[in-house]
Amino acid sequence: MDIEKYNPSVEPVEDKIHRLIRSIIGVVPVGSGTVLEAFNVIWQDPAQKRAEIWMEAITNSLIELQSRHEILISNLHSNEEFLSIFAHANQIVLRTHETEKREHLKNSVMNSLVNEQLTYDLKHSFFQLLDRLTLSHIMVLKALSDGVIWGSSKDTTESRYPYFVSKVLIKKFPSFVGNHSFLEQIVRELSDNRFIHDIKLIKIPGQNEVNSGSHKNTDSTVIGLTIPVDELTEFEHNYQTRMTVFGFQFLEFIENGWEQA
Repeated sequence: MDIEKYNPSVEPVEDKIHRLIRSIIGVVPVGSGTVLEAFNVIWQDPAQKRAEIWMEAITNSLIELQSRHEILISNLHSNEEFLSIFAHANQIVLRTHETEKREHLKNSVMNSLVNEQLTYDLKHSFFQLLDRLTLSHIMVLKALSDGVIWGSSKDTTESRYPYFVSKVLIKKFPSFVGNHSFLEQIVRELSDNRFIHDIKLIKIPGQNEVNSGSHKNTDSTVIGLTIPVDELTEFEHNYQTRMTVFGFQFLEFIENGWEQA
C-alpha cells in the first residue's frame, strides 16, 4: 500500500482535514452518497479550488499576451523550458493560500516567458526563493531598495548588522513592534540570500557628501555614492544597507513587467 497517497507527510492542514472528513463521510452507511455530494458542493477541495483560480489567471494572462506575442504563445506546447517552469509554479501555487503571493507566481511565469535574457537556472532559483520567502520578506526587501542608513558607536561585526537594520526598519513597519526578533530574522535571511548588502560609509572631513564606502567582508571599495552628510547618524561608524543587483532582478521577476513586454 502506498501510505504516502493516503497520509502525505507534507500536506496543508486544511487539505488534511478535508481528506479526513471525506473519508468519514464515505464510510457512513446510510445516504452517504447524498451527503458526500452535498459536501463537495459546500466545501470544495482547497487544492482544486486554488488550481482552478490559478489556471484562470494564467489563461487570461496568456490571452492578453497573445495580442502582442502571437508566435510566442502559439509555440508554448513545444517550449520545454516554459513547461518545466509552469510545472514548478503549479506545485508551489497549490501550497499557497495568499492572493498576493499567487499574483507574484503568475507574474514570474509570465516574465519567464517574455524575458529571454535570464537563464533557466536563474529563473528556477527565483521560483525556489519565492516559494521559501514570505510576503513579509518581500515587503522588507522593497523597503531596502533605496537603502537605509544606520550607525554604531563602535565598529560592529557583520553578525550584528541585521539587528541594527531592523531597528531602523521597525519605524517603517509598526506591525513588527513587539516582534523585533522576527524582523531581524527576515533581514538576516535576505542578506544570506544575497538580496541585500551592507556598505560601511567613508566620510571625508570638509565634504558635505559621502561618495564612497567599503564592503566589510571583502574590503572592496564602493564608489558612486551620493549620500548627504546630514543624512548620517550621530554615531562615529555609519553604514548603508541596500538591495543588490540580484535583489532588483528578483523583484523585477515577480512583478508585472510582462504586461508592458
